[in-house]
This record gives sequence, C-alpha cells and structure tokens, in this order.
Amino acid sequence: MLTKEDICKLAGISMEELDQYPSMDLTGPSIDSLPEGIEFHILNINNCPNLTSLPDNFKCTILEITDCPSLERMPNNFQGESLVIDNCPKLTSLPEILEINHLEIRRCPNLTQLPDGLELYLLRIEDSNIEALPENCFFYQDLSLINCPYLKKLPDCCTAFSGDVNLYNCSSLSVLPDIKVVFGNLNIMGTLIKNLPKNIKIGGCLVASESKLETLPEGIRIGEYIDLGNCCNLRSLPDGLIVNGCLNLAGTPIKQLPNRLMVGGNLNILSTNIESLPEDLQVKGRLSGSKRLLDTYEINDDIPNDLPFYIWKDSSYVYYRNRLYRIIASDQYSWRVLDAEVAVRIMLDMGLRNDYDIDDGVSYIVMDVDHHYGDGPTTNDAFRRMEERRLNDITYMKKNTSI
Repeated sequence: MLTKEDICKLAGISMEELDQYPSMDLTGPSIDSLPEGIEFHILNINNCPNLTSLPDNFKCTILEITDCPSLERMPNNFQGESLVIDNCPKLTSLPEILEINHLEIRRCPNLTQLPDGLELYLLRIEDSNIEALPENCFFYQDLSLINCPYLKKLPDCCTAFSGDVNLYNCSSLSVLPDIKVVFGNLNIMGTLIKNLPKNIKIGGCLVASESKLETLPEGIRIGEYIDLGNCCNLRSLPDGLIVNGCLNLAGTPIKQLPNRLMVGGNLNILSTNIESLPEDLQVKGRLSGSKRLLDTYEINDDIPNDLPFYIWKDSSYVYYRNRLYRIIASDQYSWRVLDAEVAVRIMLDMGLRNDYDIDDGVSYIVMDVDHHYGDGPTTNDAFRRMEERRLNDITYMKKNTSI
C-alpha cells in the first residue's frame, strides 16, 4: 500500500504541500492504492493497471479516473463537486453516499446501477449497460445518455431540464416521462420513442432522426430547428406548426404537410410520400423536394423576422437572444423572467443552492412594436438597452442605404 511519502515522491511535492489540498496527476503501475487521510482539490488517476480500490471517506473536489482496468471498488462515501470515470471495466458500483454535482461514466460495462438520492446538475453516461436510473433523483441541467442499449425508461421525476437532454442511440428506450420543458436541445435519435409529452417546450432544437416518432404533439413549441429525417413511422405534424430554423422530413413516409406550416429556414421533403403542398405553406429558405412539386408550386417566403415571438406567444415563456426564459410577470411588451436554472429548480421543488438568491436569476426583457428587444436587471435598464439597439439598427440601415 502506498504511503503519504510515496505519493509525495511520485508527485514531486513536499509533505507540507500534500497537506494543503493539492492538485496532482497519478499514473503508472506503481499506483496500487491510496493512503487514507489525504484531501485533494483535483486528482487525475490515469492508466493505473494495479489500482483496485480507493479508501473509504475519500475527499476530493474534482476526481477523474481513466483507464484503470483493475479498479473494482469506490469509497463507501464520496463528497466533492465532480466525478468522472472512464474505461474501468471491473467497476460494479458507485459509493452508496455520493454527494456531487457532476457525474460522468464512460465505458464501464459492469456498472449497471446508480445510487439512490442523486441530485446532479449534469449526468453523462456513455457506452454503458446501465439498466435504469433511480427514481428518487434529480438531474436538473444536462442529461446525456449515449449508447445505453438496455435503458428502457427515465425516472418519472425527470420533468424539467435547464440544459440539454441527449438520449442518442438508447435503442430500448420507448417512452419519456411527462417532461414539461427542456431549455436546451432534445435528442432522441436512434430510440424507440413514438410520442413526445403533450405540450412539451424545447428551447433549442429537436433531433429525432431515425427514431420511431409518429407525430409531434399539439401544443409543442420548439426554439430552433427540427430534424425528423428517416423517422420510419412519421405520419403527421400538427397544424399551425412554426419552425424557427430548418425542418427535415427527408426519408419519412409522411403524406402531407400540416396547414399553416411556417418554416424560417430550409424545408426538406425529399424521399417522402408528399404529392401536394398546402396553399398556405410559408418557407423562408430553400425547399428540397421532387422536381414536379417544385415546378408546380410557388412557395410564399414572406415570413415575419421575429418567428420566436410567435412560437412562444401565450406560453409562459419568452425566447430572447437564443435563450428561453420562464415568465413570472408580464405586460403587453415587457416580461419579468427567471433564468433556466432557477426556473427548473423551482419547478422540481428542489430549492436553491446555498450560494444562490432567487433575485440572481430574475431579469427583465422588453420589446417595442417593431420587435426591438432589450434586457437588464431592471425595467429601466432593459428599455435603455432596447433603445440603444433600435438606434444602432437605424444607423446600420442608413449606412446600407447610402451605399
């Protein structure tokens, strides 16, 4: 077993430095264990083929363990900020008491369960045989589960995310919980998911290509582009759908487009069963389809510049500068809003972090009749910034006109 003196020699530091919350890298076959009683700030354990376990009550703020093929046991209690484990094939479990904010697990095929009671702002699992996530847990910012072929469902408590949800190639996942909002992107590519939750809000893009999605629900609102390419079960889209970006339907069996469809970017309907286009179709960008369709129809490209306003109107959300905010009070052209993290923590009844005051997440967004926007910590600040942007736009237009 390594002693503290051994650690000092390997890291090239003194005993005094070891007692001062050090950051270090440990690597090589000489690392077979770690002594108890050391608190690390940042510790990277890499390519240690003889390391089999870590001591109980191990303390480290940021711990990363990579390419340790003999590691079988973690501490029974681990407290820190971030834990990353990559390519530790013999590891079968995590600490029973795990108090961290950030957890990443990659290429650990025998680690099939997570401990109960996790409360994470980020969970990322890749190339894993994990079968389920614990029900009494919260993942309130980013949830990324990639290439997890045995995962069949997500916990029912997973209903709001302040960042992204990536479920790429979770090939047994067929249903989502009742997700109310994803402030970032939602990726269900390569899953068995047939339907999205009713009235789901997605602040970023929806990537559902090569999934089993059959339609989009009435009331769905999406902030950016929609990719439904090669969805072999896609049958329809809801009337009145507005897309703030591109819409990809290529390679799907869909037979007709919805009424009042408005696409702010390109529309791709190549290799579909669409034989006619609705008269009220509006497409700002390029339409890709059969030559017969393109020769037959003249597409209306007269689309409002501020599509997000119409997407999120009357939704309790406002989209500003590529971000989604939760409205807590509003007038006709002004909104008092919460940022994504505070909104989600309140929605999940998690409470706020000790170092976070609700006022830190509150701001104001205003708009004039010409859709110039401004934001700030007070309404006066927001109106002042809006006026600055309006004047900048006028100056820019005058310069272009004179040219």
